[in-house]
Amino acid sequence: MKILHVPFGYYPDAVGGTEVYVAALARELTALGTVNVIAAPGPESTHYQHADLDVYRYAITPNLTDLDALYGTGDPVAEASFAAVLDHVQPNVVHLHALTSAISLRTVRACQQRRLPVVFTYHTPTVTCMRGTLLRWGTDLCAGEMDTRLCTQCLLHKHGLKPPFNTLIAALPPALTDWARGRQGGVWTALQMRRLVDIRHTTTHEFLQSVDQIVVLCRWTQALLHANGLPADKVYVAPHGLAALPQDISPAAEVPARPLKLAYLGRLDPVKGVDVVVRAMRDLLTAPIQLDIYGVTQPGNETYREQLRAGRE
Repeated sequence: MKILHVPFGYYPDAVGGTEVYVAALARELTALGTVNVIAAPGPESTHYQHADLDVYRYAITPNLTDLDALYGTGDPVAEASFAAVLDHVQPNVVHLHALTSAISLRTVRACQQRRLPVVFTYHTPTVTCMRGTLLRWGTDLCAGEMDTRLCTQCLLHKHGLKPPFNTLIAALPPALTDWARGRQGGVWTALQMRRLVDIRHTTTHEFLQSVDQIVVLCRWTQALLHANGLPADKVYVAPHGLAALPQDISPAAEVPARPLKLAYLGRLDPVKGVDVVVRAMRDLLTAPIQLDIYGVTQPGNETYREQLRAGRE
């Protein structure tokens, strides 16, 4: 059996947890006797090997600005270049690990045209939450049900449009905002936001219904998908695993003496919530806890990194 895994990006580019997961999954599946290949969006179509895996990067539209494509069915250039990878690799199963303009409903349709079963793993809230955090207004826990009006308000809030303006725009009927279609940036995009959120939700529902199986990594994602109408038999829970401990290390090792030492390793991105831990540490100044942060700053997150530095003082 040959499995084609499709993450958002891949090595040697800067990667996140999803790509680490995909690499580990491909390695373990290879040990079980399957053939595993990676395909990921990139600036141009190329082929190389990384850690004994064939990697195909397929070209996408650079700086895609078509809002209907960005929020809707996806990038037609990515669809065509991905289809070429399918025809060359000829997998038995396609495993998608993201939902973006480059890994979209068009991607699923290209697989369906070739009668290929499609598995989708829900890795991050960005699949169904346009704010990306499942925090309404950036502070309140959200159950994750896709509601056009509420999600429009929340997304406008993220971009700096506070009440009552975000509430008013979210309540505008489509007929009053259609005249803004085709114009982009600032107020023009804001006026179209309810329409764009509705397009995104409709496309996401169709994407999730179209794939053959959905894998989730925790129970809250399972509950979220059920709340959005996905049948129970379509969602499979497969929690994150850990590599087996070496023979000479006991899993019942003694707990180290205080102070309690914590470490964060990963991207310095607001979605990761490192600032929440830093604020909590500030409220526990007398607690014998030490936190070390080993973060990777990707383009666009420099301000967040500086906020974390300022918050620790």
